Amino acid sequence: MKQTLAALASIAFGLALTPAEALAAPRQPVRPWVVDYGETNCSASRAYGSSEAPLMLAFRPSPKGNVMDLILARTAQVSAPQQLAVTVTLGDTPLKTTLMRHAAADKKSEVLRMSFNRADLDQLVGASRVRVASARVIDEEFAVPGMKSVLKSLDACATDLQRHWNVGEAAEAGLKSKAAAVKPLFSYFSDRDYPDMAFTKDMTGRTEVLLLIDEAGVLKDCSVESTSGIASLDVMSCQVLRQRAKFRPAIDAAGKSVKGVINSAIRWKMSD
Repeated sequence: MKQTLAALASIAFGLALTPAEALAAPRQPVRPWVVDYGETNCSASRAYGSSEAPLMLAFRPSPKGNVMDLILARTAQVSAPQQLAVTVTLGDTPLKTTLMRHAAADKKSEVLRMSFNRADLDQLVGASRVRVASARVIDEEFAVPGMKSVLKSLDACATDLQRHWNVGEAAEAGLKSKAAAVKPLFSYFSDRDYPDMAFTKDMTGRTEVLLLIDEAGVLKDCSVESTSGIASLDVMSCQVLRQRAKFRPAIDAAGKSVKGVINSAIRWKMSD
Protein backbone atom coordinates (compact mmCIF):
# COMPACT_ATOMS: atom_id res chain seq x y z
CA MET A 1 0.00 0.00 0.00
CA LYS A 2 1.35 3.43 -0.94
CA GLN A 3 0.63 6.33 1.32
CA THR A 4 1.51 9.92 0.37
CA LEU A 5 2.37 12.08 3.34
CA ALA A 6 0.19 15.04 2.45
CA ALA A 7 1.46 17.15 5.32
CA LEU A 8 4.90 17.26 3.74
CA ALA A 9 4.62 19.98 1.11
CA SER A 10 6.44 19.72 -2.20
CA ILE A 11 9.01 22.45 -2.78
CA ALA A 12 9.82 23.79 -6.23
CA PHE A 13 12.72 22.17 -8.08
CA GLY A 14 16.04 24.02 -7.99
CA LEU A 15 18.72 24.09 -10.66
CA ALA A 16 21.59 21.59 -10.61
CA LEU A 17 24.39 22.85 -8.37
CA THR A 18 28.14 22.56 -8.34
CA PRO A 19 29.70 20.87 -5.28
CA ALA A 20 30.80 24.24 -3.89
CA GLU A 21 27.29 25.66 -4.17
CA ALA A 22 25.60 22.54 -2.82
CA LEU A 23 26.42 23.31 0.80
CA ALA A 24 24.76 26.74 0.63
CA ALA A 25 21.70 25.74 -1.43
CA PRO A 26 20.71 22.06 -1.24
CA ARG A 27 18.74 20.47 -4.03
CA GLN A 28 15.02 20.84 -3.38
CA PRO A 29 12.34 18.13 -3.76
CA VAL A 30 9.73 18.35 -6.49
CA ARG A 31 7.10 16.02 -5.02
CA PRO A 32 5.97 14.88 -1.54
CA TRP A 33 7.42 11.91 0.27
CA VAL A 34 5.87 8.55 -0.69
CA VAL A 35 5.95 5.77 1.90
CA ASP A 36 5.58 2.29 0.42
CA TYR A 37 4.29 -0.50 2.66
CA GLY A 38 5.48 -3.59 0.80
CA GLU A 39 5.04 -7.24 1.70
CA THR A 40 8.75 -7.72 2.43
CA ASN A 41 10.09 -4.22 3.01
CA CYS A 42 9.22 -0.61 3.72
CA SER A 43 10.60 2.44 1.95
CA ALA A 44 10.22 6.20 1.74
CA SER A 45 11.17 7.98 -1.47
CA ARG A 46 11.13 11.49 -2.87
CA ALA A 47 11.80 12.96 -6.30
CA TYR A 48 14.39 15.70 -6.73
CA GLY A 49 14.99 15.73 -10.48
CA SER A 50 13.01 16.65 -13.57
CA SER A 51 11.26 14.65 -16.28
CA GLU A 52 14.39 15.03 -18.41
CA ALA A 53 16.81 14.09 -15.61
CA PRO A 54 15.03 12.01 -12.93
CA LEU A 55 16.66 11.81 -9.51
CA MET A 56 15.20 9.89 -6.58
CA LEU A 57 16.30 9.75 -2.94
CA ALA A 58 14.99 6.86 -0.83
CA PHE A 59 15.37 5.36 2.63
CA ARG A 60 14.74 1.67 3.30
CA PRO A 61 15.00 0.18 6.81
CA SER A 62 15.66 -3.50 7.43
CA PRO A 63 12.65 -5.46 8.78
CA LYS A 64 13.96 -5.27 12.35
CA GLY A 65 14.95 -1.63 11.89
CA ASN A 66 18.62 -2.19 12.75
CA VAL A 67 19.96 -0.99 9.39
CA MET A 68 18.89 1.81 7.08
CA ASP A 69 19.71 1.86 3.37
CA LEU A 70 20.08 5.22 1.67
CA ILE A 71 19.43 4.84 -2.06
CA LEU A 72 19.89 7.26 -4.94
CA ALA A 73 18.58 6.51 -8.43
CA ARG A 74 19.37 8.69 -11.42
CA THR A 75 19.68 8.58 -15.20
CA ALA A 76 23.08 7.17 -16.12
CA GLN A 77 24.67 4.07 -17.59
CA VAL A 78 27.03 1.86 -15.59
CA SER A 79 29.06 -0.84 -17.31
CA ALA A 80 29.81 -2.91 -14.19
CA PRO A 81 29.08 -2.77 -10.44
CA GLN A 82 31.51 -0.66 -8.44
CA GLN A 83 32.28 -0.33 -4.75
CA LEU A 84 33.25 3.21 -3.80
CA ALA A 85 34.10 5.14 -0.66
CA VAL A 86 31.39 7.62 0.31
CA THR A 87 30.77 10.25 2.97
CA VAL A 88 27.18 10.96 3.96
CA THR A 89 26.67 14.12 6.00
CA LEU A 90 23.48 14.45 8.05
CA GLY A 91 23.21 18.08 9.01
CA ASP A 92 26.76 18.61 10.27
CA THR A 93 27.63 14.98 11.07
CA PRO A 94 29.75 13.09 8.47
CA LEU A 95 29.53 9.28 8.26
CA LYS A 96 32.05 7.37 6.16
CA THR A 97 31.28 4.01 4.56
CA THR A 98 31.17 2.37 1.13
CA LEU A 99 28.46 2.31 -1.52
CA MET A 100 27.53 0.00 -4.36
CA ARG A 101 27.02 1.58 -7.75
CA HIS A 102 25.16 -0.58 -10.25
CA ALA A 103 22.76 -0.46 -13.14
CA ALA A 104 19.03 -0.37 -12.47
CA ALA A 105 16.73 -2.99 -13.96
CA ASP A 106 15.89 -0.73 -16.92
CA LYS A 107 19.61 -0.44 -17.83
CA LYS A 108 19.06 3.27 -18.40
CA SER A 109 19.53 4.35 -14.80
CA GLU A 110 22.06 3.76 -12.06
CA VAL A 111 21.57 3.06 -8.38
CA LEU A 112 23.84 4.20 -5.57
CA ARG A 113 23.12 2.20 -2.42
CA MET A 114 24.76 2.60 1.00
CA SER A 115 23.88 1.00 4.35
CA PHE A 116 24.16 2.37 7.88
CA ASN A 117 23.43 0.94 11.30
CA ARG A 118 20.27 2.71 12.42
CA ALA A 119 21.92 4.07 15.57
CA ASP A 120 24.29 6.04 13.34
CA LEU A 121 21.34 7.75 11.68
CA ASP A 122 19.65 9.19 14.78
CA GLN A 123 20.66 12.59 13.45
CA LEU A 124 18.14 12.13 10.63
CA VAL A 125 15.30 13.00 12.99
CA GLY A 126 16.42 16.60 13.22
CA ALA A 127 18.33 16.88 9.96
CA SER A 128 17.18 19.34 7.31
CA ARG A 129 19.68 18.26 4.68
CA VAL A 130 21.68 15.21 3.58
CA ARG A 131 24.86 15.38 1.54
CA VAL A 132 26.26 12.41 -0.39
CA ALA A 133 29.84 12.73 -1.64
CA SER A 134 31.93 10.14 -3.48
CA ALA A 135 34.94 11.22 -5.54
CA ARG A 136 34.23 11.67 -9.27
CA VAL A 137 30.79 10.05 -8.91
CA ILE A 138 28.53 12.32 -6.90
CA ASP A 139 28.57 15.36 -4.64
CA GLU A 140 24.98 16.38 -3.96
CA GLU A 141 23.16 17.88 -1.01
CA PHE A 142 19.42 17.34 -0.59
CA ALA A 143 16.89 19.25 1.48
CA VAL A 144 14.94 16.65 3.50
CA PRO A 145 12.06 18.39 5.25
CA GLY A 146 9.74 16.22 7.31
CA MET A 147 12.20 13.46 8.19
CA LYS A 148 10.72 13.02 11.67
CA SER A 149 7.33 12.11 10.19
CA VAL A 150 8.93 9.90 7.53
CA LEU A 151 10.92 7.90 10.09
CA LYS A 152 7.83 7.51 12.28
CA SER A 153 5.93 6.07 9.30
CA LEU A 154 8.79 3.71 8.45
CA ASP A 155 8.92 2.50 12.06
CA ALA A 156 5.17 1.80 11.99
CA CYS A 157 5.58 -0.09 8.72
CA ALA A 158 8.45 -2.15 10.17
CA THR A 159 6.29 -3.11 13.16
CA ASP A 160 3.56 -4.38 10.82
CA LEU A 161 6.18 -6.23 8.77
CA GLN A 162 7.53 -8.01 11.84
CA ARG A 163 4.05 -9.12 12.82
CA HIS A 164 3.33 -10.34 9.28
CA TRP A 165 6.50 -12.47 9.14
CA ASN A 166 6.47 -13.73 12.75
CA VAL A 167 9.60 -11.84 13.72
CA GLY A 168 10.58 -11.77 17.39
CA GLU A 169 10.78 -14.07 20.39
CA ALA A 170 7.08 -13.87 21.21
CA ALA A 171 6.01 -14.89 17.70
CA GLU A 172 8.60 -17.65 17.41
CA ALA A 173 7.67 -19.06 20.84
CA GLY A 174 4.31 -20.16 19.42
CA LEU A 175 5.88 -22.13 16.57
CA LYS A 176 6.34 -25.90 16.58
CA SER A 177 9.46 -25.40 14.46
CA LYS A 178 11.20 -22.36 13.01
CA ALA A 179 12.05 -21.77 9.38
CA ALA A 180 15.38 -23.42 8.57
CA ALA A 181 17.86 -23.87 5.76
CA VAL A 182 18.06 -27.34 4.20
CA LYS A 183 21.85 -27.20 4.65
CA PRO A 184 24.02 -24.99 6.88
CA LEU A 185 24.12 -21.55 5.29
CA PHE A 186 27.91 -21.43 5.16
CA SER A 187 27.91 -24.48 2.86
CA TYR A 188 26.33 -22.40 0.09
CA PHE A 189 29.41 -20.14 -0.07
CA SER A 190 32.78 -20.79 -1.72
CA ASP A 191 36.08 -18.92 -2.05
CA ARG A 192 35.00 -17.81 -5.53
CA ASP A 193 32.21 -15.76 -3.98
CA TYR A 194 34.61 -13.30 -2.33
CA PRO A 195 33.95 -10.01 -4.19
CA ASP A 196 37.00 -8.90 -6.20
CA MET A 197 36.45 -5.29 -5.14
CA ALA A 198 36.85 -6.35 -1.48
CA PHE A 199 39.45 -9.10 -1.99
CA THR A 200 41.94 -6.85 -3.79
CA LYS A 201 41.84 -4.36 -0.92
CA ASP A 202 42.06 -7.04 1.79
CA MET A 203 38.65 -6.08 3.17
CA THR A 204 37.03 -8.38 5.72
CA GLY A 205 33.83 -8.12 7.74
CA ARG A 206 30.76 -9.66 9.31
CA THR A 207 27.30 -9.22 7.82
CA GLU A 208 24.15 -10.18 9.74
CA VAL A 209 21.20 -11.02 7.53
CA LEU A 210 17.50 -11.64 8.07
CA LEU A 211 15.83 -14.08 5.68
CA LEU A 212 12.07 -13.99 5.11
CA ILE A 213 10.75 -17.48 4.32
CA ASP A 214 7.16 -17.95 3.16
CA GLU A 215 4.77 -20.85 3.76
CA ALA A 216 6.19 -22.79 0.79
CA GLY A 217 9.76 -22.50 2.02
CA VAL A 218 10.64 -19.86 -0.57
CA LEU A 219 13.09 -17.09 0.31
CA LYS A 220 11.08 -13.93 -0.33
CA ASP A 221 13.70 -11.42 0.76
CA CYS A 222 17.12 -11.09 2.35
CA SER A 223 17.95 -7.96 4.33
CA VAL A 224 21.10 -6.81 6.09
CA GLU A 225 20.44 -6.35 9.82
CA SER A 226 24.02 -5.42 10.73
CA THR A 227 26.29 -4.04 8.05
CA SER A 228 29.94 -4.99 7.70
CA GLY A 229 30.62 -1.47 6.44
CA ILE A 230 31.81 -3.03 3.17
CA ALA A 231 29.06 -2.71 0.58
CA SER A 232 30.20 -5.56 -1.68
CA LEU A 233 30.32 -8.03 1.24
CA ASP A 234 26.81 -7.10 2.34
CA VAL A 235 25.46 -7.42 -1.20
CA MET A 236 27.17 -10.76 -1.87
CA SER A 237 25.90 -12.21 1.43
CA CYS A 238 22.32 -11.93 0.20
CA GLN A 239 23.09 -12.62 -3.45
CA VAL A 240 24.55 -16.06 -2.75
CA LEU A 241 21.66 -17.06 -0.50
CA ARG A 242 19.05 -15.87 -2.99
CA GLN A 243 20.64 -17.86 -5.79
CA ARG A 244 21.54 -21.12 -4.03
CA ALA A 245 19.98 -21.66 -0.63
CA LYS A 246 16.96 -23.91 -0.03
CA PHE A 247 14.68 -23.68 2.98
CA ARG A 248 11.95 -25.35 5.00
CA PRO A 249 9.05 -23.20 6.25
CA ALA A 250 8.14 -22.57 9.86
CA ILE A 251 5.43 -24.80 11.34
CA ASP A 252 2.86 -23.49 13.81
CA ALA A 253 1.40 -25.31 16.83
CA ALA A 254 -1.37 -26.81 14.66
CA GLY A 255 1.16 -28.28 12.21
CA LYS A 256 0.46 -25.73 9.50
CA SER A 257 3.20 -24.10 7.41
CA VAL A 258 3.49 -20.38 8.15
CA LYS A 259 5.77 -17.46 7.41
CA GLY A 260 9.02 -17.31 9.34
CA VAL A 261 12.48 -15.82 9.49
CA ILE A 262 16.09 -16.93 9.82
CA ASN A 263 18.74 -14.76 11.47
CA SER A 264 22.32 -15.52 10.51
CA ALA A 265 25.77 -13.96 10.32
CA ILE A 266 28.11 -14.29 7.34
CA ARG A 267 31.80 -13.84 8.14
CA TRP A 268 34.03 -12.73 5.29
CA LYS A 269 37.75 -13.30 5.85
CA MET A 270 40.80 -14.15 3.80
CA SER A 271 41.87 -17.79 3.71
CA ASP A 272 45.15 -18.54 5.51
